[in-house]
Amino acid sequence: MLLVAMSDPMDFMAIDDLEIVTNMRIAPVLSTRSQISFQIDRYFGKQSVIAVADEYKRERVQEEAAQEEEEARDREANDNSPIVKMVRSIMEQAVRQRASDIHFEPLEDGIRIRFRIDGNLVEAMSYDMTIFTALIARVKIISGMDIAEKRKPQDGRTTIMVDHVEYDVRVSAIPTVYGEKIVMRLTNKVGLMRDKRDLGLREEELPVFERMLARPHGIILVTGPTGSGKSTTLYTALSELNNESVNIVTVEDPVEAIITGVNQIQVNTKADMTFANALRSTSVRIPILS
Repeated sequence: MLLVAMSDPMDFMAIDDLEIVTNMRIAPVLSTRSQISFQIDRYFGKQSVIAVADEYKRERVQEEAAQEEEEARDREANDNSPIVKMVRSIMEQAVRQRASDIHFEPLEDGIRIRFRIDGNLVEAMSYDMTIFTALIARVKIISGMDIAEKRKPQDGRTTIMVDHVEYDVRVSAIPTVYGEKIVMRLTNKVGLMRDKRDLGLREEELPVFERMLARPHGIILVTGPTGSGKSTTLYTALSELNNESVNIVTVEDPVEAIITGVNQIQVNTKADMTFANALRSTSVRIPILS
């Protein structure tokens, strides 16, 4: 007998197929689709990414660096390209493993990919430098960066849909000795706004937080390391304050989630829309998120 986790234990056609393939009796047990996807990624995700990377390596033709960048542009329109599938698979794995960041790091002898999970960096996989140029080019294309610029830091953003949930992805590229290091910050747009009782405050701290929010003026500083909940706390506070009798303007870099009824300003230094200029142009309650 084979115990099989299924999101639909009443799928008798699938059970019959499994019995034929395995020559065993199937005992289905109920599980969620997200949990099944998580376990598949946990045990087989790395191998699938390596297999896709090997496929790309076999297809890759030795060319000059300029030709490689031009081909990276052409591959943008081809969703079946191995490098496209590889980047997509890496991002999906990171989301399902509850990672807050993805780090693409060029080293002397290869490229290392790490996920930040619960505040700690964990190596997800490593590969040789064969795929590095195409991998970085693909990430820069989907995040709206200039793939020809390799000497200056760049910022970009994109979105990804995983298991019917949309995630905002902030991307930064910075030159290092062996090439550009890419960091992708993953944010669940829905998860940024919660009930204030779900922020993790102690029972005696919640009334203090509510009194601070109720005051007509003042400053609340929310600080902490990556993934500690700064944005979630601020967006929850904004949702608490948001009503038709209050005019709220935010200055954000970047805007991570849209709140209906709040005037949100995206910082744009190229257009001289800085924090200072935004503050001078308004005279209302302004949370600053950075």
